Amino acid sequence: MKKIAVIASVFLVPLLAACASEGTPSPKVGMAQRTNEAIQIVNPEAGKTGALESYDGKHAGLAQDKYAKGTVEKPEAPNSKIAGSSSGGGN
Repeated sequence: MKKIAVIASVFLVPLLAACASEGTPSPKVGMAQRTNEAIQIVNPEAGKTGALESYDGKHAGLAQDKYAKGTVEKPEAPNSKIAGSSSGGGN
């Protein structure tokens, strides 16, 4: 019985090292999560500026009909030459 306890302790004691703390984490831990949460917060001032200027019920209904029928126009593919290029500054 004593032999089993010694063998078990030899194998189990190193596992305790896995539970040891690595020290204080960096203050930046979790910043990506906090940034993502902040981005998703709705602007509380949004309704105070008035109604949406470009929103039209008739237009929204037509868009919904197109979506339901599967006739929505596909957007243009981005032009990689324009998106990836830059030119030097001119005077």
